[in-house]
Amino acid sequence: MGLIIATGLLSVIFLSGSCTPTQGFDNRLKSIVKPYRFSIAKWEFRTIPYEVNQWIFGSPEKIDDEVSVVTEYFRSVERIKTLKSEIEAINAGKGQGDLASLEAELNELQEQRVALDETVERILGKQIKEILAQQGIFNPIVKSRVNFPPLIFKLEKPPRLLVVSPRERIESIRRIPLQPGVNLEEMEAIEAEVDKLGVSSLVASLVTRLG
Repeated sequence: MGLIIATGLLSVIFLSGSCTPTQGFDNRLKSIVKPYRFSIAKWEFRTIPYEVNQWIFGSPEKIDDEVSVVTEYFRSVERIKTLKSEIEAINAGKGQGDLASLEAELNELQEQRVALDETVERILGKQIKEILAQQGIFNPIVKSRVNFPPLIFKLEKPPRLLVVSPRERIESIRRIPLQPGVNLEEMEAIEAEVDKLGVSSLVASLVTRLG
């Protein structure tokens, strides 16, 4: 579930890596991952207009106890995960319980979570900016107290990461961000195709737990 995506940090993670393979290797690798690749630029274009609109026109409500709101939000997130697991077990014949009651609770919590998404994003984004300011982290180019790197905060599933390594040693030679919705079958297919290029590969999850 929800995680911090800061464009500056993602750029460092995804654009780093050594460049030993040939152009032919890169072209074949690119063709394999193209349908699944995560684009930071597209994510920014999708997110920035909303952030600008909120900054110009938004009039956020004052919240007396921001910590409680955020804490309760993530408690709901954990309960949603538990409910999904229990429902899945019952449907598979491996668990017991009142399925209708669990599904009703799940639907209610999911509606509450969606309603709080923007509020929690705003609270956490504000807190991060305050911490950056306290640490004196501002834009080194513009002589003003402007946060740097620019912060775009969204509660979303993080991208997955394809890590490519030589077979004979442990060394990351390529790191490519993939769409967060890539499923297990697709991950295994990607790894199998990339391994045919004479390397070892792994699709990993980028997970940041809060709390």
